[in-house]
Amino acid sequence: METSAFNQVLPITITGTTPAKGTPIVVSGNDQEDDIEVHQNDLYVTGNPATGQVKTLWIFNATTGAQTAAVGLLVRTTTRLVVLPKANMLLVSLASECKVIRIPLNTRAVDGNFRVPAQIMPRDIARKAD
Repeated sequence: METSAFNQVLPITITGTTPAKGTPIVVSGNDQEDDIEVHQNDLYVTGNPATGQVKTLWIFNATTGAQTAAVGLLVRTTTRLVVLPKANMLLVSLASECKVIRIPLNTRAVDGNFRVPAQIMPRDIARKAD
């Protein structure tokens, strides 16, 4: 029986003709509700909550798999992630809240003074290539 739950992320480096598997990173969540994003050497994964949180943005070192932060997202909902490299920000859409929040990559904390209202139940997020 197939399930939509995941319990790890397996990094794969694609260089040349032979992909190389990395060390599995233990993190759990739901394929439909959670998201993953990689920027530079950071791996961002929304998933099941840390103690005292309702939903967590987990941040890992993409090379070593070491957890570097756990950011509470304050609401259990479907999330989508996108990094804005020029702004040094991670945007997180919160479907049930109909909004997008931002997390500065240097502070790794939700910016409480920022939010963008979004259409009904945002289920995806994208950015321009430049």
